[in-house]
Amino acid sequence: MRTNGTPNNSNFRRGRFTPTRRGNPCQICGDTKGKCRETDSILLCMSFADAWSAAAIPGYKFIGSTKDGLWGKFVEDDGQNWTQQQREEWRRDIELKRQQRAASEAQRRSQSLPARERDRLYQNLLNQLTLHPTDRADLERRGLTPEQIVAGGFRSVEQWQKLSEELSYQLPGVNLDGLSLNTQPGYLCPIRDVDGLIVGFQLRLRHTEQGGRYRWLTGATRKRPNGPTPHLDGGELPLAVHKPDTLKLSTIGMTEGTGAKPFITSQRLGQVVIGAAGGQFASSPHTLKITLAQLSAELGTKIINFYVDAGSISNYHVTRQCEQNWRLMEQWGYTIQVVWWEQVDKDAPDIDEL
Repeated sequence: MRTNGTPNNSNFRRGRFTPTRRGNPCQICGDTKGKCRETDSILLCMSFADAWSAAAIPGYKFIGSTKDGLWGKFVEDDGQNWTQQQREEWRRDIELKRQQRAASEAQRRSQSLPARERDRLYQNLLNQLTLHPTDRADLERRGLTPEQIVAGGFRSVEQWQKLSEELSYQLPGVNLDGLSLNTQPGYLCPIRDVDGLIVGFQLRLRHTEQGGRYRWLTGATRKRPNGPTPHLDGGELPLAVHKPDTLKLSTIGMTEGTGAKPFITSQRLGQVVIGAAGGQFASSPHTLKITLAQLSAELGTKIINFYVDAGSISNYHVTRQCEQNWRLMEQWGYTIQVVWWEQVDKDAPDIDEL
């Protein structure tokens, strides 16, 4: 490592880094605008922050990402002897690959993978993951049996979850390297369409954060704005359709959310349940119309049980959204039955907690 003007190890422990600059470029990517950092023992590179950076970088060893995922951490690898020319050639090659993939993504973003291809790849993903004891305990706390947990397909992930088998980087949630996911610690909730195909995931965070506990599994990030999103062909977000092992109610249930809530509701009530993120069914009208038509034919019903969340009656924006959903479905010939247990405020239980 360079030592002129750089802090020593004690300064590194205090978080003091020297920014890259002209005349003192990043030894990994060559940056001179201050994006990268260094001490006499470690390099922080913003250009190679994810698992792709772990590939053989001439003369350096990748030792992980920073907690915020913004920088890759590198140390010298004494076992590699690369010339400066070899390093420059490597940088040009890797940057060319990045540019080619970014251009490819910009062209394909509006053309999402078809449902059957998503399902095939996501099934592969589930086979590579397991369920963390903490996440299993949360599902059990919510009343699911071991058999129902298996049937739900829930799997745990960690920060930038590593994969043992490469997946297409065109799959929402998969990073450009194909060997890691854009995730935080928590568990994945499969989103199945009306045909039972897994077309997306919601990630339930292990620790509560501002903005809610659920996140879409997506490939679009600040550094990768053209990455694949969970949107279906046509631009709509998917709806979650869950069918119980034993059917007890022949009506169609609808509830807010595409995470665990509609699955739990379906299992407890013995009813086919449709879920929409944020309860925004009307935001995916084409998908909703096709889904309802198929379920209506299968169940022989035009009746929808709409389970409103606790506190909805006290929130003007939520009630207005519900009315928009109901009007749309009534136009298609469905009868809406609002199901409510006088859950006036948010302290009352939702349908999956009753």
